[in-house]
Amino acid sequence: MSLEVSMTIISLSFLLFAVFFVVYVLKILKTVRHLEETLHVLNQKLPDILSDFQGITANLAATSHILRDKLEGLSIALDRIHRMTDFIESTISPGIGTPLLKTIGNLIAIRKGVSIFLRTLTSKD
Repeated sequence: MSLEVSMTIISLSFLLFAVFFVVYVLKILKTVRHLEETLHVLNQKLPDILSDFQGITANLAATSHILRDKLEGLSIALDRIHRMTDFIESTISPGIGTPLLKTIGNLIAIRKGVSIFLRTLTSKD
């Protein structure tokens, strides 16, 4: 009796294992079919994607060459401007720096004096 019960339990557990195994195998097969469909679509679209990437890469290369050329020209122009300002600073600045600053200070003082005079003149005290 106990041998029959244990054999029945073992048989039922094996049957449950077989049922779950079949369910998992079916899910795996379904996943494989979806992967095959995805792979098929990817294989169809991949040449177009690669050609788009090649076009983008070519455009980026051309753009980078143009930018490099423009930046080199800009660098040369800025270098010339820098040299010119250095020349101006070294030759002209010592001669006009001090008188120019004094003149600007005097103009500011005159402007303040005139504005105070006009404010006092127009005030209604």
